Amino acid sequence: MAVTFADLDQNTVKTREVPIGRPFPNVNLCILNHFLQPSPPGVDGELYVGGPQTARGYLNRPALTQERFVSVAYAGQDTSFFKTRDRVLLTQQGQIVFKGRMDRQVKIRGFRVEPGEIETTAARYPGVKECTVTLEKNRDGHVRTNAFIVLKTGANQTAVPQTDFDIRDFRSWMSARLPEYMCPTSVAIVKDLPRTVSGKTDHQALAAQAKEIGISLIDQDTDFPDTEKNAQHRHPLRRITRNG
Repeated sequence: MAVTFADLDQNTVKTREVPIGRPFPNVNLCILNHFLQPSPPGVDGELYVGGPQTARGYLNRPALTQERFVSVAYAGQDTSFFKTRDRVLLTQQGQIVFKGRMDRQVKIRGFRVEPGEIETTAARYPGVKECTVTLEKNRDGHVRTNAFIVLKTGANQTAVPQTDFDIRDFRSWMSARLPEYMCPTSVAIVKDLPRTVSGKTDHQALAAQAKEIGISLIDQDTDFPDTEKNAQHRHPLRRITRNG
């Protein structure tokens, strides 16, 4: 679903801010706070989208429509707007800039963490096609980050063998690029990622899948000695790969 366009320039590369840009014709955009009031330029808010493009996947689904859409006073009349859950702000130049997800931001050890930053970094690791991170709280309230990774396919369109994925090298690579508290506490290799009706990654389905698998987490602070007693931990990716 395309609703906006943006011109990219050298400054975009320098600032590393993702411009959402401006709306296409017949598309309305609003940046609202949690009171559904407009956020002024330079202040974060949630992006709401209005237009016929947002209706796909919601026909004859009243419960889901009620959950995902809100009525907003726009141009003198109440209009249905789709809740994107994207945290954005409007620049002085009139560009809308993506700042993260409203529903995924979390605090880990007192630090505010955007799972999307972990995903973007992991996706740059050699052999990784895509990465999605889910969040899980244990009984003590500590947040764990579960990374689900889809590997790239080879020239013959076959998936790269899971055994070729070096978990310790991946951990070391991530630690060199992210603070320790942002490095995934678990890694699972999956064939593909579940999608919502709009084509986005279904994080709720992944979280449920992690619980169903009984995913065995690899702590960043833990190194398993190479002994027969701990042999089960040498190739954890084989055990926790159940998707496909």
